[in-house]
Amino acid sequence: MFRRFIILLLVASAAVALLPSTFAQDQQRPRTVMPADPATIQQPQSLNSPVASPRILPARPGSTVPRTLAELRSQIEQIVHEPALEPGFFAVKVVSLDTNQIIYEQNANKFVRPASNMKLYTVATAFDRLTPDYHFITSVYAKERPEDGKVKGDLIVYGRGDPSIAARFNNGDYFKGINDLADRIVAAGVKRVKGDLVGDESYFNGAPVGSGWEWEDLTWSYGAELSALTINDNAIDLTVKPGMSVGFPVGITSGPPATSFMTIANHATTSARGSKSDLRIYRGLGANTLE
Repeated sequence: MFRRFIILLLVASAAVALLPSTFAQDQQRPRTVMPADPATIQQPQSLNSPVASPRILPARPGSTVPRTLAELRSQIEQIVHEPALEPGFFAVKVVSLDTNQIIYEQNANKFVRPASNMKLYTVATAFDRLTPDYHFITSVYAKERPEDGKVKGDLIVYGRGDPSIAARFNNGDYFKGINDLADRIVAAGVKRVKGDLVGDESYFNGAPVGSGWEWEDLTWSYGAELSALTINDNAIDLTVKPGMSVGFPVGITSGPPATSFMTIANHATTSARGSKSDLRIYRGLGANTLE
């Protein structure tokens, strides 16, 4: 096994040092309980593009924040019994992290389809397990140290799940995240790579799709495969424009950035102005062809 040198991307003046692959895992900590009265909390900052952190503010005077368990249960009851929500079905269970006491439950043993607000639990778990100060680390390895700015072999970019190399973290700029990463590599002394540029996503060793994901969702950006080295959310944007006349093929472009990784088989035609749109997109399981 060859020795590997890492170009640290955590600081502006990058240094070359050894870093074990378990570093990110070691930053985790046992679960603790957050304070009842939230103070201003910093969001974890990306290594590649610092993002303004949202603030969690105390309740405003006169608000109806519950102060006792009885008030909390009462407010939950008011919500689930609102007339507008009568056609819906609820499954609720609230448990204290301090005592494991069940504070409230209704239909807790029933199976229901989770809504998109499940992401709230993901965020809360991330804050609790990783801490608000957690940093995602993207490492760059080479077989040998650069000589006069040249890497003789391959340059390996080793991802650990940083989601911020994406347009949505960079004011809609599709290239800023990856350009910032490239700038840090250059600042660490790399000017030319004689070998290949290798993206290593092996840090995540689970299935690329979540358990229970629906097949239809895998076509869309919210069903993109999981990856430890994600660029622009592992998704591409498609722009569809009408053709020159009715019956002509529509124009379809992808990106930015443009990519040959995905093939588009265009069977759509242009319809008359004001007619009903019937544009559909199909992607086979595991395929990189859109129809």
